[in-house]
Amino acid sequence: MPLVERLTTELSPDLITIAQIKAWLKIEHDLENDILENLREFASYEAFNFIQNNFEELDENGELVEKPIPFNVKLACLLLISYMYENRGDEPNAMPINIVKMLYPYKKMVGL
Repeated sequence: MPLVERLTTELSPDLITIAQIKAWLKIEHDLENDILENLREFASYEAFNFIQNNFEELDENGELVEKPIPFNVKLACLLLISYMYENRGDEPNAMPINIVKMLYPYKKMVGL
């Protein structure tokens, strides 16, 4: 299953839940759940677009096997969600450098 689906699909063990996002942002109500779901999907796509890594590999039988999604990737998504939540309405700009630094070790290089 692609990274974005693993982070946003309700039945995935890698799901970043709305409850986790709300705890991270210290939100105690349900009024913005739709916004948080959209930001979760946006952050997941941004993380994938940067690292181009689904954390999948072929096993010895040629079957696709999912590798665990590293904690740093999930944390980077939470940080990006937080950044986008706090800066709503501002001009879009580059991904904050601390998030890039967290994702960079998982970036697949072209040709590798």
